[in-house]
Amino acid sequence: MSAPAESTSPEKQESGVANPYLKYQGDSNAADSAPRHQRIQLSSDRSKEPQSVLGKRPSTAAGSASQSSKHQQREKFHPNVYGNYKAYYSSRRDKGQKDDPRMNVLDSSLITDKTVLDIGCNSGNLTIVLAMKYKPAHVVGIDIDPNLIHSARTHLKLAYSLRNPDSDEVDLDIGFKYHYFPHSMSTMFGFLPTLPARSSPKGFPYNVEFKADDWLKTPTEKETYDTILALSITKWIHLHNGDEGMKEFFHKAYQSLKPGGIFVVEPQAYESYARRRRDSEHIKAMYDSIKFLPDQFKDFLLNDVHFASYEIAGDSENEQNGMAWFLLLFWLNAYSNCS
Repeated sequence: MSAPAESTSPEKQESGVANPYLKYQGDSNAADSAPRHQRIQLSSDRSKEPQSVLGKRPSTAAGSASQSSKHQQREKFHPNVYGNYKAYYSSRRDKGQKDDPRMNVLDSSLITDKTVLDIGCNSGNLTIVLAMKYKPAHVVGIDIDPNLIHSARTHLKLAYSLRNPDSDEVDLDIGFKYHYFPHSMSTMFGFLPTLPARSSPKGFPYNVEFKADDWLKTPTEKETYDTILALSITKWIHLHNGDEGMKEFFHKAYQSLKPGGIFVVEPQAYESYARRRRDSEHIKAMYDSIKFLPDQFKDFLLNDVHFASYEIAGDSENEQNGMAWFLLLFWLNAYSNCS
């Protein structure tokens, strides 16, 4: 009498091996003793996929109409006028580098376990890498362009899905070309589901949030953030809002920081403003009216806004794609080695 054939799971029948990039079944799974990423199974019923805090495509007709309306809104946003370059991390920054060089001059203590605001986050690449590498308590990326925020939320789901589940090491380049798992996994199986917000999950990706808004025009959140990043955005704020708008931006950043907080600014050279003055009549008028030049920002932040101290990080002689860069770090309280 022959022995009964050994049952084989659908996953092993299809591929011969268990697929680690599949949906978690929960405690009832017979393979629960295995590592979590090895006891995940693919859901064949997409309609029963759990609600994700990172967003989910609507399944109803009304939801589809709403999604279509949001898509049309995104498409109408004028490209590049606010520095909202779609290929910022693949062409505007130095190509071929795994890390954004600005990360190398930011001490991890400014981010780790801190509440962070990244103003002008673009497609969220730097925001996400900072969240994965330095583990802030919470980081908010905000950008005026809803198209870029849509990309940022997609990047967040992609980074979460394709990371190494067994390691804290960040296998991700700043251009999001390379991950621990190949891009084809998300194409074939979709993104990994996340826990519902009501369960208050911690850590990545739940510590990352993206918003589409003009931060200068939003209500001031007083004493909310430990660290505020304003990287490569001062030119665009200046050209759209003039001298008074630039000063208002600096005051608002100060008011939004907790005591002992830090404001990180990557100022753009005034010479680069001229290339954008023909973008619109409004920008040309703002450009012609500017008297408050970038080399005056430091003194204004110290003497008028009343930051207590500052530090220069980076190298103004270091050029990437023709862009000289450095960061200015301003503390609300006297410098104390970030303690």
